[in-house]
Amino acid sequence: MVIWFAGVLLFLACHMHRHLGFMKLAARWSEVVAYEQTLALLESLKTQIGVSRRSGLKVCGSAESPTLTGFAKLYILLLNADFTL
Repeated sequence: MVIWFAGVLLFLACHMHRHLGFMKLAARWSEVVAYEQTLALLESLKTQIGVSRRSGLKVCGSAESPTLTGFAKLYILLLNADFTL
């Protein structure tokens, strides 16, 4: 039982370390999206699917795919690519 508990703690510590590293990297290299058209599209899509919680939109070059991050402050991290409407 002690070995199992130690394995669980090691597993959680490794994943927490990787998550905090990613959050630090994302906070450093991401930029807030300021384009009104993009933000209006986000709000429109949120109302269509029934999402009422506030969320921000950022572009991050280190993100490999669109990612929803955060607990208190939600952010959608988008890839650093050319998004056109």
